[in-house]
Amino acid sequence: MRTAFREFLTTREDRFKPKDKSILSLQRINKIDFSGRIYLSDKSSNTDMILIKKGDLVISGINVEKGALSVYEGNDDITATIHYSSYSFDSKKIEIDYLKWFLKSQVFTRLVKEQVPGGIKTEIKPKHLLPLEIDLPDLEEQRDIVKRFLNTEKEYSELSHELSHQQSLLKKLRQAILQEAVQGKLVPQDPNDEPASELLKRIKVEKEKLIAEGDIRKEKLLPPIKDEEIPFELPKSWVWCRLGEIVSILGDGLHGTPQYSKDGEYYFINGNNLINGTIELKDNTKRVSVIEYEKYKKEMSTNTVLVSINGTLGNLAYFQNEKIILGKSACYFNLLEGVDKYYLGYLIKSNYFSKYAIEEASETTIKNVSLGSMRRLPIPLPPFSEQHHIVEKINSLISNSDQLEKQIDENAKHSELLLQAVLKEAFEPKTVYKTPEPAYRMVAEKK
Repeated sequence: MRTAFREFLTTREDRFKPKDKSILSLQRINKIDFSGRIYLSDKSSNTDMILIKKGDLVISGINVEKGALSVYEGNDDITATIHYSSYSFDSKKIEIDYLKWFLKSQVFTRLVKEQVPGGIKTEIKPKHLLPLEIDLPDLEEQRDIVKRFLNTEKEYSELSHELSHQQSLLKKLRQAILQEAVQGKLVPQDPNDEPASELLKRIKVEKEKLIAEGDIRKEKLLPPIKDEEIPFELPKSWVWCRLGEIVSILGDGLHGTPQYSKDGEYYFINGNNLINGTIELKDNTKRVSVIEYEKYKKEMSTNTVLVSINGTLGNLAYFQNEKIILGKSACYFNLLEGVDKYYLGYLIKSNYFSKYAIEEASETTIKNVSLGSMRRLPIPLPPFSEQHHIVEKINSLISNSDQLEKQIDENAKHSELLLQAVLKEAFEPKTVYKTPEPAYRMVAEKK
């Protein structure tokens, strides 16, 4: 039977100003997660509020189809911003668990797309929800469907938990690989390799030559690495040094705002554009003209590594002659000959760097690592040949873990499809087909 939501749901229409005395002492909903759990907060809001009473169905207007809905079971009244809606329901017409499952189904999503301007991307409010019509079975059948869902939900939940656990193990595996790499435990040492101490001497000679020729500026001497700064022991052929010792230039981007140009050839990027080794240009990435580029350009090459040092610490990319200028949240450094940029990149991705960055970050709302801290970063430096072997080994192992992750993602999608298939079977309107008349009867009637 076709039934409108308004026949079994009644919205609470009262609205309150944020400082209304009648609600000031009440807790408010901070969020409803996708499992339907309500999180409360004592903090006030600047938005108009609605009232919620025990037994009310509460729906997030933004994420209802993802499961952000719940029945409030507390004894005390609470509030929520007008981005939520609250309803009492007629338990003689609707089994509330049946409705909760329906609102998470693709059948509901399709219904919204068909009947609400803007579709599911619209913030779902009572004016959108209440007029919707669905094929609603009787109460007994609703309860039977819910019983079947409980078994399905248990299996789905167990599978989701296992897949999430596998994802967590993969993440730990990747970090274990990187940690083994920077500690010199991933590949065997070759006694014929030139020790990293000799490599470091040559790097210092090269840097002094660049300073003497005026190609780079002379910087303040870096302090020697103290014993308390060394977190683990290195192989005999390795050496500790600071990042500032093995780069020709280390700097950050523009600390102001350039003059943007809609049709500019160059892009103004920040740390959030540095994704998995590449510079990702987004739809909203600002552009600048050649004139602005010439004013703010940095000396970079294919041996330049870019790292986010503000907010999303540790995002990185390898410069490949892209047409860019940098914002202040992006740090860049040019490695001197004898240092593999991919080895440095993997070190930056490791928990070793994450721990250092968090310890060095300034105590502000947004984590920020200074250029001085980047220069002082202790680097476990292997022989040049071993750097390449480490990178090759990591690439191989990470590739295998990527394949495992792909399989896990596919299993998760398959699990979701199975769940949606069960929901569709329960909620999809059933088409009734009329049995055709037998051919002999039709012929007899014509005679």
